[in-house]
Amino acid sequence: MAFNRYASTGGKEKKIASELRYHQPLTNETSPSVLETRILEYLDKQKSLGISIHTIRCQRFYLEVYFKWCMERGIEDPNQMTMSLVDRYGKYVSQYRNQ
Repeated sequence: MAFNRYASTGGKEKKIASELRYHQPLTNETSPSVLETRILEYLDKQKSLGISIHTIRCQRFYLEVYFKWCMERGIEDPNQMTMSLVDRYGKYVSQYRNQ
């Protein structure tokens, strides 16, 4: 039988730790980009709407992929996205999935 360090609190500590993970900054920058700020605002909004933490963490995973792709291309503001960039991102995601 495995030791459950959260058993004494009924799992509340584990739930709180899980909830806090989705809200961690995407970078170590002291001044986050507009894109990073918008992503974190979106995740906070999902939480306030009652979306499950598991769903929010899954959304964060895919938003992190998008964020990293944008940062590699110097896109720091959502308004910089164009249709050609959306197409390029779509191709990137399909390659990413096939790996």
